Amino acid sequence: MSIFLVGGGVPDTPVYEPILDAFVQDVLENRTHEGEPILALALFDYEGSGQHFLPAYSTPIEERIPCQIRPVYLRLGRPTDPASFENVDGIIVCGGPTPEYLASLRTCAETIRGAVNRGIPYMGFSAGAMIAPRNALIGGYFSDGIEICSEESSENLKEITFADGLGLTPFTVEVHAAQAGTLGRAIATVERNLTEMSMAIDEDTAVVVESANPSNLKVLGAGHVWVVTRNAESINVELRTSN
Repeated sequence: MSIFLVGGGVPDTPVYEPILDAFVQDVLENRTHEGEPILALALFDYEGSGQHFLPAYSTPIEERIPCQIRPVYLRLGRPTDPASFENVDGIIVCGGPTPEYLASLRTCAETIRGAVNRGIPYMGFSAGAMIAPRNALIGGYFSDGIEICSEESSENLKEITFADGLGLTPFTVEVHAAQAGTLGRAIATVERNLTEMSMAIDEDTAVVVESANPSNLKVLGAGHVWVVTRNAESINVELRTSN
């Protein structure tokens, strides 16, 4: 029973197939009922964009196991019904506008957290990975008035911004690390004591966390994970690759 935090891909799905293989295996090992597994798949929808991008996320899963995909379309300014994530065998939260994902799923945080605590696997792509922590980084490209990453990664927020996330991990998550140059933002969040630890994840790469023991984690994928911490004297960046 694991939490898969994926640093994005094209568009935000991984092309590194072992990540998907591991998630599917986790679903099969932890399912609690007969019949095809039911997977809730949350995807932001703006004027039909959700339906357009749904196959990019659902097809690779359906190619691996017979299952029922339950699309959960998230819409601007509308809270999502927590029942969407009940009685499922897996939860997938896709990529897109991070603040809007969190705003739409805030009403579902307790339900998702409860499902994961009971052993339901969670996989978050990009935005879905960033909102998973207890203390979620949702955007910004300035730190105390100094630019620390590209405005393209800002989510239309100027200063580094945090919000209460889904509460699945104790550490903060950054995505598209090497590809979008967001490692600098991850370092800034730790340097300013906004978080104690940040995991900056490359595209096509995932941090896999045991839900029962968040300190037990591994890396899957083609890229790197940059673990940012601090001590009394310095900021430390540890580079990890696939186990």
